[in-house]
Amino acid sequence: MLDIKTLVMMNLMLNTIGAGTMAIIWRQNRSRFAGISLWFFSMALQTVSSVLLVLRGIIPDFASIVLSNTMLAGGVILLLLGLEEFVGRKGSRISNFILLAVFAILMTYFYRIQPNINVREILISAMILVIAAQICRLLFRRVTPDLMKITRITGIVVSGYIFISTGRIILVVLYPMKTGDFFKSDLSDSLVISLYAGLTCCLMISLILLVNRRLFQQVQVQEQKYIMAFHSSPYAIMLTRLSDGGIFEVNDGFVNTTGYSYAEVRARQCMNWVSA
Repeated sequence: MLDIKTLVMMNLMLNTIGAGTMAIIWRQNRSRFAGISLWFFSMALQTVSSVLLVLRGIIPDFASIVLSNTMLAGGVILLLLGLEEFVGRKGSRISNFILLAVFAILMTYFYRIQPNINVREILISAMILVIAAQICRLLFRRVTPDLMKITRITGIVVSGYIFISTGRIILVVLYPMKTGDFFKSDLSDSLVISLYAGLTCCLMISLILLVNRRLFQQVQVQEQKYIMAFHSSPYAIMLTRLSDGGIFEVNDGFVNTTGYSYAEVRARQCMNWVSA
């Protein structure tokens, strides 16, 4: 198992890649879907959080402990808000911002006034658990049935954060850390960070798939609208290939007007039809 600092560096690289990926997706789809900008800011905040964590011992501890973890929690909240906008199901935002403020105050208390790394680890895991639970509720229960088909994968990935965070809390309660140095913590911390890093990769992939499947869904909806408009038109309409003039589709109005069946029309070419 790799040491904690190496794992944190790897997590920083993954967050950086995630922020870059979300920036590209945002640029390509900002006019189509709401909320993707918040995905980018979520990844960006988590990237900065990882940078501050990597610099622990170089920069002031307040920045690498309190500020870093507060930005991490804020990034998770932004992901929730972005997903709410993406699926069109906005919830109460003030409660989560109040929760973030309480989290920052408690982190400050257990860093400066009564230092306790175990309580801080529990606070971080609990914060991730609470927001992840809200995301799962959004993606599994609050979205419309047609959207639930495409949000299921992301919901499954996010549910992994719930299980890992719950396990982390149980481990800290049963087997408290003996050291106050995060980078000298035990094997369980290395495992948890590794699992979180793996989930980060899965989350990025699921968000990309979410956008692609939403685009495909929109194409299908537009196609259905076109088909309905095409066949419900009272006028005779036929579609031909530019290459050879072959007729490949006609609407109901064409069949009703000419009296020819679909099979008879599709067997002809446009020029032959005119000459006939």
